[in-house]
Amino acid sequence: MTAQRLARSRGFTLIEMMIVVAIVGILAAIAYPSYEASVAKSRRKLATACLTEIAQSAERWYTSNFTYATFALNAACTNDLTNSFTFTTPVLDATTFTAKATPSTGQAAADAACADDLTLNQLGVKTPAACW
Repeated sequence: MTAQRLARSRGFTLIEMMIVVAIVGILAAIAYPSYEASVAKSRRKLATACLTEIAQSAERWYTSNFTYATFALNAACTNDLTNSFTFTTPVLDATTFTAKATPSTGQAAADAACADDLTLNQLGVKTPAACW
């Protein structure tokens, strides 16, 4: 009798395995959206840091040339975010500049609260303020 009992108690039953698979599936369904939101938020923070780097570069250019008009966007940080943001300096004249980071469609969908363009100008005005 004990030999039969030992033979039957080895391994897992199909029901036990299905319960484990269901639990793992539920945990993954909860964790993955949170992970995606966290990644989108970290990309946004990198974009704001890159805009700050661009602004610092523009200020150095202005100090040397007394104009923003000929400033060329060449920050290395933009290469890290090419799939998530597009960086431009659409407003450039002698005394003003605006650096802009436009989120890609995927980034905007993942970070819906901050789906608008991030901007920073020569006065240090950051928009939208809640996303910085």
